[in-house]
Amino acid sequence: MKIARRLIFAALCLKAPAVRGATLGYTAPYRYLESGFATFEPADQFADLDMGVAGLDSMATQRSALGVAGIQVSSRITGFSERGASFFKITFFLNEPSAWSLTGSFELLGSTGFACVSIQDLAHQDTLIVNEVIYAPPLVAESRKLDFGGVLASGNYSLEAMIYGGGDSQSTRGGIDAVFSIPEPGAVQLLVIALLPRARRR
Repeated sequence: MKIARRLIFAALCLKAPAVRGATLGYTAPYRYLESGFATFEPADQFADLDMGVAGLDSMATQRSALGVAGIQVSSRITGFSERGASFFKITFFLNEPSAWSLTGSFELLGSTGFACVSIQDLAHQDTLIVNEVIYAPPLVAESRKLDFGGVLASGNYSLEAMIYGGGDSQSTRGGIDAVFSIPEPGAVQLLVIALLPRARRR
């Protein structure tokens, strides 16, 4: 019975247009770091980024990558009399419907600041697909988990992961870890190949 269920699941996956391996492309990326008077904006906005800037009493770092099967962002900030900020925004397109997931977490602690992770369909800008926001409450830590998924139609989308804090001479810190992914081409076929030998052995 278990074998039959696996084979039925694999067959349904093969028929589903959302998991054939859509092409993920990127347009209009924006990545920016700020810490006091120190700022950084990469010359090549499409290249992998692993950078940090530091001020007198603030800091901002960002590691981010735009891959063929997804996007990864990891940012950290601290601030006091100066502001620390890490901004990431990318417009991407899918050439056909695709399954997707957004996982990770983000947090903020301090008396001033803002952190958000969002996904928007640019053809329907009045509605956000994901819209997770933290406004820094006074000296209270707040964190959010990211666990979203579904199917996106072909079209143009934007992903934002932004965080900043500090500037009021009270300690603020926070971070974002987010991974957006779509199935890689051939992933479903590999699943079926992996299941078939197990069925034969049983």
